[in-house]
Amino acid sequence: MPALSKASLKALWTNFFQPTSADFADLISSWTDYYAGLETLGAAVSGGSTGLANFSSPGSISFISVGDTGSSLISTSVASSARSVLGLGTLAVLNSVSAGNVGTDSVGTAAIIDQNVTLAKLARVGTTGQSLISGGAAAAPSYQWTGLIQTVTTQNGSVATNATALPYDDTPPLNTEGAELMTATITPHSASNRLAVDVNVFCAGSTGDITVALFTDATVTAVAAGGTSLTNRGNSMMQVSFRYEATAASTSAITFKVRGGCASGTFTFNGQSGGRLYGGAIVSSISVSEIAP
Repeated sequence: MPALSKASLKALWTNFFQPTSADFADLISSWTDYYAGLETLGAAVSGGSTGLANFSSPGSISFISVGDTGSSLISTSVASSARSVLGLGTLAVLNSVSAGNVGTDSVGTAAIIDQNVTLAKLARVGTTGQSLISGGAAAAPSYQWTGLIQTVTTQNGSVATNATALPYDDTPPLNTEGAELMTATITPHSASNRLAVDVNVFCAGSTGDITVALFTDATVTAVAAGGTSLTNRGNSMMQVSFRYEATAASTSAITFKVRGGCASGTFTFNGQSGGRLYGGAIVSSISVSEIAP
């Protein structure tokens, strides 16, 4: 369908409505005439032209070319020119995020060039379980271990006896003395974190002189120990508890081992006189916690 010129439209208006006042007939004369531009547009489209129609003036129209996938949308490489062509004037176009866009807080464009912040991008740094900690003014934040990171616990309610002596004296307990009661293995997340080991053992000895000692991996000498002595109260169940703390010093697995025994005679674990108490409800334990410094 061809475009109507302003003169043709005015003639149709006059013939159809037959206005009695020249003011009505001349109303159309004040309108802008896009006839020439529309004719050009129609011819261009019919001829196969594609793109964005741009009326640079009422009688002039042109096409702004649209590129292939991955190329610029419009045929100008200057942002200000592109905004002018599209009629956006001085409207700012945000195509990246930088310090200039967000005031005093700088956001690098490399990680969010597509203007999307996702969990996948945040996960590029740090390790599961870490917290993002502020570095203070003018310093970058960092992922760090904070607070209690993990705890490994072993509980044992079984009754056991052994007659291998563990001296109740002023010598370090050895890993060949007494008998092994419980173990717990932990793999630290950071060598600088601390390990806190809580040992709680219910036991009895026929002589009343009881020692419980803590060892690591294949070390011969105990890293910590505790005990109790009840003269003339042999075979009475007692509780030996203590805590040991040290820097992890490695991210390799560490096994803590609890050994127990008495100076002579028979040592009973989780009971007394070789038998259990409370129907098996007694539970000894070792817990190893990793704590950020």
